[in-house]
Amino acid sequence: MNSTNTLRICKSYKDRLEKLSSLLEYPEFNIDYNFSKRFLKEISKLKPIVELYDLYLISDQEIEKQDILSSINKLIIKDKVDEYDGIKIEISSKDLEAKAFLQKSYQTYFSSCQYKVIEDDGLIILGTSIYSIYKNETGIHIYKDGYESEVKVLVLPYIESKETEIPLSDLRIDYYHSSGAGGQNVNKVETAIRITHIDTNIVVTCQDERSQLKNKQRALELINKKVNQYYLDKVQKEIDSIRKEAKNNKTIIRTIDVTKNELFDTRTQKKYNISDVFKSELGDIDSEILVNEVK
Repeated sequence: MNSTNTLRICKSYKDRLEKLSSLLEYPEFNIDYNFSKRFLKEISKLKPIVELYDLYLISDQEIEKQDILSSINKLIIKDKVDEYDGIKIEISSKDLEAKAFLQKSYQTYFSSCQYKVIEDDGLIILGTSIYSIYKNETGIHIYKDGYESEVKVLVLPYIESKETEIPLSDLRIDYYHSSGAGGQNVNKVETAIRITHIDTNIVVTCQDERSQLKNKQRALELINKKVNQYYLDKVQKEIDSIRKEAKNNKTIIRTIDVTKNELFDTRTQKKYNISDVFKSELGDIDSEILVNEVK
């Protein structure tokens, strides 16, 4: 995870923990178990991250700070990690000026965060585990510049179509006789190969070659293709589902008034300076929404 985003999330976690900690003073907290149970669980999750964040803030040793960030990342992504290579942002509006404004604003923000940004019928932003944060940008944005326009923003998970090699540690490899699985004739060489991808339970077998090595190489090629295609298909199903849900969602998530340089987010109920949001604060807003589980 980008260190800038890690620190943004930590700040949001710290603010949230301070709010939750203030609840401890209320009598209801100790009387109503159902009321306290939920918040105690959240406090227990946030506290170790905030404690590490506090250590980071007082540290003046760069190596130590990087070690702390690494530990924080492990705790954060334990719940928020995703398996995508990045996100794709699709922007649509009848108002071409409004559409261009948002596309340029997103491009400026993600570039300033040192993410790789590609323009391709929208924007593709490459980065580990950023979908879980920036999916909160999906929704209707009202753009004001003398008159109002609706801009629909859709954030989708993105995975590169290139084929990646499956680690051998993710595979179970079995050898057996070409004449049939589990043959017991020790005088025959077990040239046939069965490879199972443990996580998905995808299985391939190969016994066409006389050489065990050639069968293994062929089986590894097949399992790589099948597993890679499985994950591509899985993401595509998720994308189709997200599109369907977004199509029926008419929720206005924010208003952008360029005449006042003001952005109002309906979920946080806060006003922001537009320039600041798309320069550095967008991650703060989405992290706050993520932490507080605002819908």
